[in-house]
Amino acid sequence: MNGSPVSHDSGPWPALALCRARREARVGTELPALLAWAIEAESRGDFEGLETYARAALALAPQHVAPYYTLARAGRVDAAELLDQLARVPSGGEQELHLRFALGHALDQADRPAEAFAAWKRANRLKGLRFDAARLAADLERALAEMGGGAEGGDLTLEPIFIIGMPRTGSSLVEQILAAHPQVTALGEYDGMARVADAARAGVAGRELVRLYRQGAGIASAARVVTDKNLANLGRLGLIERLFPLARIVHCRRHPVAAGFSAYCLHFEGRSCAWSYDLADQAEVQRLCSAHLERARARSGLRWMELSYEELCADPEGWIPRLVAFCGLSWDERCLKHHLGTRPVRTSSAGQVQQPIYTRSVDRWRAYTSWLGPLLALQSEG
Repeated sequence: MNGSPVSHDSGPWPALALCRARREARVGTELPALLAWAIEAESRGDFEGLETYARAALALAPQHVAPYYTLARAGRVDAAELLDQLARVPSGGEQELHLRFALGHALDQADRPAEAFAAWKRANRLKGLRFDAARLAADLERALAEMGGGAEGGDLTLEPIFIIGMPRTGSSLVEQILAAHPQVTALGEYDGMARVADAARAGVAGRELVRLYRQGAGIASAARVVTDKNLANLGRLGLIERLFPLARIVHCRRHPVAAGFSAYCLHFEGRSCAWSYDLADQAEVQRLCSAHLERARARSGLRWMELSYEELCADPEGWIPRLVAFCGLSWDERCLKHHLGTRPVRTSSAGQVQQPIYTRSVDRWRAYTSWLGPLLALQSEG
């Protein structure tokens, strides 16, 4: 037609192209900010803020469905909405994976366990990660052989508290309790010991390794007590013992089926916790790590506390003072009111630890026993 700004066969009209470019620019700049704000809100227990930012992200980029998982874990989306979204995305891809994990949580909250487990089972299969149990076993044997070597230019001023155990055993809760104490600096899931271990393998020695650990976390020279809840440190206990002879170990424990089921419901970042997406892999990892920690404790010269998640939830007023005393700290009432603090928590347990301790998730797994065979076998093994 005469006067048309551009012919149809020459590509998109300039106005449409400009709108598309502007929208793409908004997605490229605003979407990361909205997602970051949603994560920050979750880390502070601000669930209304989490929903506001997550919904804004979905409105801006509907094809980016990952926020539905965060909304579902916070109880801010129902199964009907998620099923509608599933009908709109291709089967077998990343979008379905996020939506299936989300759907499992929404159905669980609606007391529909058979459907919830089916959703989680599909999500875990879509993740498609393989786990090498033989490699883990060899790594743990090597770590055990490194124990009992004595101090090696160790730091006699820092008293780190290493919180170890399997995921979903209460480690974030334990750190949040201790972080409420004014004498404690919480490092979260700090990767300092991983970098220290790499440096040690490269030939770096004692005091320089201590400096590397302190520097990486910005630990002040005057600091005395820090918490480090990188759970992979259960394989670095020998190095910890040599570098930090005043360290304490808090081993968080939970019913093995409860811990395994809770991990099975989660979508971890990237390739971390590759064993969590298969129940048989989970059971094998729990066996290996439990045996390793039992032997490591027998060899270790460090102070060591076993802390049951179930007992902590059932009697926080009894167990929290014991935990504080074990860590060499004077009693402070703020540890009982840890949920009132403003410290952000950037783990999968962020929502739980920003609330008073509750027991409703302790036995959640019992509604799913029909499908948890590999984990149930752990009970009979003690």
